[in-house]
Amino acid sequence: MRKTLIMFVMALLLAGYVYFYEIKGGEERQAQKEQNEKLVTLKKDSINVLDIRGAKGHFHLVKHKTDWGLDTPLKTQADNNTVNGFLSTLTNAKKTRTFHAVKKDWGKYGLSRPYFHINAWTMDQHDSIRVGDNTGIGPNVFASKGDTLIFLTASSLKNGADKSLFDWRDKRVLLFNRSAVNEIRLKNPHGVFAFENAGNGWQMTRPIKTRTDDAAINALLTKLDNGRMKKVEDETGQNLKSFKLSNPRYYVSFFEGTNKTESRLILSAETHSKIFAKDNVRPMVFSLDKDFIKPIDKSLFDFRDKKITNISRSGVDRIDWNLNGYTNSAVKDSSGNWILNNSDTLETFKMNSLLNSIGNLKASAFYPSNGKNLKRYGLKNPKDKIALYKDGTTVLNLNFGKTSDKKRFVMKVDPRLLVSVEESSLKNVLKPADEYKKKK
Repeated sequence: MRKTLIMFVMALLLAGYVYFYEIKGGEERQAQKEQNEKLVTLKKDSINVLDIRGAKGHFHLVKHKTDWGLDTPLKTQADNNTVNGFLSTLTNAKKTRTFHAVKKDWGKYGLSRPYFHINAWTMDQHDSIRVGDNTGIGPNVFASKGDTLIFLTASSLKNGADKSLFDWRDKRVLLFNRSAVNEIRLKNPHGVFAFENAGNGWQMTRPIKTRTDDAAINALLTKLDNGRMKKVEDETGQNLKSFKLSNPRYYVSFFEGTNKTESRLILSAETHSKIFAKDNVRPMVFSLDKDFIKPIDKSLFDFRDKKITNISRSGVDRIDWNLNGYTNSAVKDSSGNWILNNSDTLETFKMNSLLNSIGNLKASAFYPSNGKNLKRYGLKNPKDKIALYKDGTTVLNLNFGKTSDKKRFVMKVDPRLLVSVEESSLKNVLKPADEYKKKK
């Protein structure tokens, strides 16, 4: 019994040794080894000041809450992704080799007048690195921390620091919060436009009140959200006339929140494959690629919703046809079956296809819809009509007029809307009612 107890105690001691020295201690030794290998001991997310001096200038960057700003050589916003990317490189840099060199020999390694002198601060710590020549052996450079020790580290540190003012600065075209935008105003050679989002999607309010083409609005928002400057042309923005911005060709304004905070961009006409631009917050004038203007340079037709109706299959329980002088009516019963003229059962999938085709009709052009011009479109006394109902209430009335150049004129009644549609899109819409019958 005593022998068994002694063996049990020894096993416990051995297990403790293995855990606390081999496992736990091994983890701590590995963590300490990795810490000793680091070129910079500061933690990336704790760094709030970064100072880089090198061949391309002196750049002093300060973190304000979550965003970085440039204080030197000028005050402007910095590119968060660029700064954070460099900080990752800096704080992950390792000493791949260490050796001693007296200060008079630093010139051999490019460290007496280093390519870059990098300083970083947290709230209570500071670290400094000098970056010198490439080693010529592998992708490494010489670096030092100001004493007799010289380190070899990955050349990605040198490459990461080798940035110009344009590289470090914020290159966003317009500073706004896309999710908070609830109004857009735009002026271009096609006219003046206004759009509002009251929480149920975008609506055009000027020059007419109508639904908007969601794809066109999203393309506009995406371009200004993701677009980046090509070049800063003038830091002061004093001479707008020389950049054709004293009388801009385009205006775009985004308004955010209940206070309607405005972010505005003015843009020039294309000049030598460039567009010049300026926002209402920063002084500089910058250039953009000529393709930047595409989602801005759109007409009323481009911005408006081309769908004639937004009906759904579930929103219709009766259809009346008047095609080529033949009148028919189909009603959906309580079981979801369509019955034609109170007698014949219709194919459900065919009726669903019909309603989908009606719901997907898109205008190829819009026309004035006053009563005086209906005759010229074949809509004074149209021979083809379709009416849709739900619970006895009319949800859609369509009249079909003449065909011209493979397009047919169509008028939606109440509210009146006169358009042309591709004739090919009406093949399923204007089938005789008998074609929807179930085969016996």
